[in-house]
Order: sequence, then structure tokens, then C-alpha cells
Amino acid sequence: MNEILLSSQIMPVITGCDLYTAQEPFFHADRTFLYDVMIYVISGHIYVTEEDTDYDIAPGQLLFLRRGIHHYGKKQISKGTQWYYVHFLADAQSASIDTSASSVLPTNGVLVAPVLPASGILASPVLPANGILTSPVLPAIDGVPADTRAAVVSVPKFTSCPANMRPESSMTEIIDCFHSDQVSERLKANALFHLLLTKISFCQESPSKTQQLSRSDQICLFLDSHLSEPFSAAVLEQHFFLSYKHLAAVFKKEKHLTMQQYHAQVRMNAACKMLKSTLLSVTEISEQLGYSDSLYFSRCFHRQFGMSPSAYRKAQLLLY
Repeated sequence: MNEILLSSQIMPVITGCDLYTAQEPFFHADRTFLYDVMIYVISGHIYVTEEDTDYDIAPGQLLFLRRGIHHYGKKQISKGTQWYYVHFLADAQSASIDTSASSVLPTNGVLVAPVLPASGILASPVLPANGILTSPVLPAIDGVPADTRAAVVSVPKFTSCPANMRPESSMTEIIDCFHSDQVSERLKANALFHLLLTKISFCQESPSKTQQLSRSDQICLFLDSHLSEPFSAAVLEQHFFLSYKHLAAVFKKEKHLTMQQYHAQVRMNAACKMLKSTLLSVTEISEQLGYSDSLYFSRCFHRQFGMSPSAYRKAQLLLY
């Protein structure tokens, strides 16, 4: 609920960030902020309520507060509590917030974020009733609508960072870049923060050493590493010490396609990469992918993509 969306087409814009240590006990500010907020606690606890949900942020935990949503403190935060914070504009909604008197860029090409008053809250622009600012429509490229090209993920609302993904070092660099007088460094701060948000969004989906991969994922990893070899039921049985019938049933149930179909897809995707990034001939690519007959490889490729490998290679040049 009230999650922040991270888009591949919109760079988050930082409006403020720092490391702070509470000099005296206090309650979290009662506000409806114009910016999204990230809180990462180093020591102590931060207590904040968003709408009707109470959060107790312990060391090593992250909370993201959505702009336009009322949040406040119910419980006192202790002196000495230390945390990183980032105020930012994320997802496509940020594109419509005007930080200048007009839409014209200044001569240096950089829009400067507005100066916050002592309260830390800007009185304008006014959010609509639903708390969401409408984003501009992105243009289509090569006839493909922008919304079909975008990759969008939800940033976890409240999460613990794995030991190998603690953001302290990243935050130190982001803060230094943001407070730099160099335009290039301030731009770098936004890029680094986008990378950090991406890592946070996907770190929970990456299996840890203590988490067992599903059987179908194990099969995918095996097939990925054997894409240059013909599909073999016998090899799968020998590797997993299970019958092919059982493996096939589990894979189809979890992945909604057969192992042969997955293996073919992996090989064809690899062929696409090689056609775009190497000077290898179609015959050489087919041999590297384990096809003994280049004509059969071409037929498989045409069946998958609706064109021959040579036509695909020429089409990619037109997209440049």
C-alpha cells in the first residue's frame, strides 16, 4: 500500500539527502510531504505512522514514504538515533512537477530544486485530491508505445537490507555527489540513487544461500549453462537423479511451458545477441549454439521470430 514505483524511463530526482543524528528526543514531523522519502536507520529506532499504519524502523531497515500521503510520529524518537534520509521525486509522476517559474531551462541547462523553508515543506505545487500528479504522455519510438517499453517495479515499502546489500557506502557517495558544486556530480547522485533503488527492489527476489531454488529454477539454470548442447532427457535425469516425467511435470506446472520450449527460447535469445554484437556468420553462430545443420537453425529462428537470421541482423541496424 502506498508503494513507490520505479520506472526504467524516469530517473529519480533527489531534492535533499543527508546523514542525521538526533541531538535530542523528538517526534517525527506531522506533514503531508511533496516528496517521496527514504529512511534508513543506522542506530536507534525511528517511529512514524503513515495514514493508519505504524512503522518501527530498526537498524538495518528501510522505509519508503509516498508523497501526498499524511505521515506523523506517535512515539518519541530517542536522542542519538542515527539515520540516512533521501527526499526525492520518483516514477513518472515526478516529470510533471515544475521546479521553476516557467518550463524554460536556465542557460546552464540544469533546473535547480526549490529551496525548502525551515519547516521542510513546500506550500506549492498543490496536489490533486487523489495525491497523484499526472505525468506527460511519452512519445512512441519506432511505432512502439512508450508504456510497452517501460520496465516498472514497486520499491518495497518496508524492508530489511541483507547483510551484503547494506546501503551505507552507496549513501555516503550519493550525499557527497548531491552536495557537490559540480553539475556532473549532482547528476551522478540521481543515477547512483536509481541504481540503489533498483538493488533494493530486487534484492529480496535473489535467492540467498539459505534459500532453496525451486526445482524449475534449478532446471532453468542447468539449461542456461548447457545451451550449446542438444536437449537431452537422459542428461537431465542423470543430473537431478529424478525421472524425466517428474521433471517435465514440475517444470510445466511452474513455468507454463515445456523444458524443450525453454531450451529453444534460450538458444534463440543467445542467437539474437550474437547476430547483433558479433561478426560471426549464421553458420558459425549455429555451430556455437550446438546446431549441426545451419539450415535447421535458420528454420527454427524463422519460426521463433518470423524472419531469417540474416534479415534479423539487417533489421537491427535500422533500429540504431
